[in-house]
Amino acid sequence: MTLAVWQQRLKAAAKDLVGATGGIEAAADILAKGKSTIARWASINDEDYSMPIEAVAALERVTRGTVGAPQVTRELCRLAGGVFVPLPDAGASDGELRAGVMHLSAELGDVAREIDRALSDDRILPREESAIHRQIDELIGKSVELKQAVTLMVDRDGMGGR
Repeated sequence: MTLAVWQQRLKAAAKDLVGATGGIEAAADILAKGKSTIARWASINDEDYSMPIEAVAALERVTRGTVGAPQVTRELCRLAGGVFVPLPDAGASDGELRAGVMHLSAELGDVAREIDRALSDDRILPREESAIHRQIDELIGKSVELKQAVTLMVDRDGMGGR
């Protein structure tokens, strides 16, 4: 039996993750698992073994910040019809939170202007689509930054401390 395409993509992501850790030996050391187990998790020829979520989490923690990371999480997000958006480091002061709101408003204005410009001839061309997507991506980034800033500002103990 051959793996379904989605399963093959997950195996490929697992293989990329293992590679990002430094290879099979490095992943085996990190996880305290045998090299053959690691190899089977990443092999599209082995239907019986998939990388457990705990192993994915451990390896992705090690590869955080590297190109393509987090490999398996990105693929799972894609399979779920979404994308992975990492939380940026955000400030936790009220001034930074207020500034974040202003930046978000400015980005929304940029999106509106780009859409208005594109629709001036009642259609959207491919190059205009790309420009709109860039502006929307920037808006999403600012939204995520603002969300993180709010989380960092939460007074969890009700005592005014953070």
